[in-house]
Amino acid sequence: MRRGRVLTGFVAAVLLTLPAPTPVVAASYALSPSPTGLVWLQGETGTQQLRITNSGTATESFTAMPGTIGGFNEFYAQNLVCSGTSAGPFGAALAPGQWCTVEIGFTPNQDGPQQGRVQLSYGPSGSEFQISVPLTGYNYAFWGLYTLDAYGGIHPNACKPLGPGPYWPGWKIARALTLIPTTDVPGAYVLDGLGGVHPVGNAPAVNDWPRFGFDIAVDIKLMPTATALSAPGYVLDGWGGIHPFGGASVTHGGPYWPGWKIARKLAILSDGTGGYVLDGWGGLHPFAIGTNPMPPPMASAYWPGQDLARDIEIDPFLTTTGGVTLDAWGGIHPFGSEMPIAHPGPFWPHQDVARAIRIDDLGTQPSEGWIMDLYGGLHAFNPNSTTWPVPPYPYWNAALAADLAIV
Repeated sequence: MRRGRVLTGFVAAVLLTLPAPTPVVAASYALSPSPTGLVWLQGETGTQQLRITNSGTATESFTAMPGTIGGFNEFYAQNLVCSGTSAGPFGAALAPGQWCTVEIGFTPNQDGPQQGRVQLSYGPSGSEFQISVPLTGYNYAFWGLYTLDAYGGIHPNACKPLGPGPYWPGWKIARALTLIPTTDVPGAYVLDGLGGVHPVGNAPAVNDWPRFGFDIAVDIKLMPTATALSAPGYVLDGWGGIHPFGGASVTHGGPYWPGWKIARKLAILSDGTGGYVLDGWGGLHPFAIGTNPMPPPMASAYWPGQDLARDIEIDPFLTTTGGVTLDAWGGIHPFGSEMPIAHPGPFWPHQDVARAIRIDDLGTQPSEGWIMDLYGGLHAFNPNSTTWPVPPYPYWNAALAADLAIV
């Protein structure tokens, strides 16, 4: 009996050490694109790389087909290069863990935002899997359009970021934004209510800005000759005073209402010889720069005793001086040689909503562009294929939008 028990235990031990059968694992098919979408901001063209990795266990054969969703074919495949081999843009084979890059290009031939996709087809023949990588490209009649919030944040509207600037979270002290004219990522200045002029991006630092010591600064504008090396400009205070900085020449003429904060905005002529101050009732007050003669008087929409005027924009494409003013309800009022606005955009009667107006740089007449409301919303006026649909913009459920700048 003792010997039998030993033998039985030995047989059981042998049986326990027998190898388990190996299960048959089906091959898995998986491609992973990176990034998961491509975006071309305003002014960006050319190609971007889309990396495609075989994250499965089977060798993959696939195709990559880019295309525009509606409209013209504005997205295209430049080439595809796989690790250790080369293949054309419409077919490649990847071993497990291998990756390749597809260069996807964008050549806009229509205005506004364009949507497309790269369609990846892979897996067993007859039962392919599909991955769609979204493509977005923007094409507008401006190089840069930026929204300033009341805390100092600068928000690009479908264009390249400016870079870090001043920021005062919780303190609504930012008043205005002005851009250095350029066709690349521009520099800019943010004005705070105390008169501080803060450079952003490639704008040079300045030290001769006014220091008021109390909240009185309302607007800032650069001379048309401003560059990343020298950026002369002017700060407007609420009493109408015009203060040069960055080596700008002194001004003469212009209004002044000491103790009465009625000045709203500043505009400089495209030739840099002078400009106008807009008061809250809608009046335009000329001033000259340096030794230049005074600009001509300009009749404009006027509401005596009512603080309704909010912004002014000089139209640089007119042969003689003209532009538009904006009232608090969204009304657009041409002055000088500016043509009437046939389709003025939004209107909020008896609501203090409109904050800024900007003309795009296409140069069409009548002028077209955007109105910004106090929540950040952008609204096209005289809309056509260039200004409609509007670019993506920041929007707050609070009165945070302070200014809108374009170049």
